[in-house]
Formats: sequence, C-alpha cells, structure tokens
Amino acid sequence: MRASNASGESSRHWTAPSWPEPFHSDPTKRPELAYQLVEGVALMGAVDWEARGLGDLGRPDGYHDRQVERWLRFFDRVKTREVPGLAEATRWLQEHKPIDFVPGIMHGD
Repeated sequence: MRASNASGESSRHWTAPSWPEPFHSDPTKRPELAYQLVEGVALMGAVDWEARGLGDLGRPDGYHDRQVERWLRFFDRVKTREVPGLAEATRWLQEHKPIDFVPGIMHGD
C-alpha cells in the first residue's frame, strides 16, 4: 500500500511530518508514548460500560463473526499480493470462535 508524505511524494512507509517536543529533540523519550498508549487502552478496558450507561452503544452479540468479515473485506480492498495461508487462517478463525467473552470498551481503529 502506498501513502503520500507531507511533501506529496509517494512512499511505502508513512512518516510523521514532525514530532512535538520533547519527542522531536529527544528520541529516547518516544518509547514512553507506547507505554502511555497501553496504559490508556487498559484503563478503557476497565470501564464498567453498562454502569456508565453505554449498554446500547455497541453490539457484543456476533462480534467475532463481524470482525473476521470486516478485516477480510478490508484486506481485500488494500491487498497488493496474495498471502499464503490466509484462507486457512480465515477458516480457523471461523471454526474456533471464543466460547464466551466479556464485552468491554476498546480502541477500535
């Protein structure tokens, strides 16, 4: 997949135009961003979504099936080559659905 960078040039890899401080001048501080992201996702996952009045927000039933199909459609739109084993992996995911799960809030992009 190709993306354009800030100057409009096509590239296989996207790079941020610039980092905000202090991350721009001190690259050793950048890994901390990953830790903060993980902490934020964990905090979201700990929210009692039903107690917060979000019971009508999502659709937990059938989530696994929808996700498998969603990502297959996405992959089909952006694929640049055939991926060996994709059909087998898809079949495995469809045949090995979670027996049960606890719905929660998650980062979804």
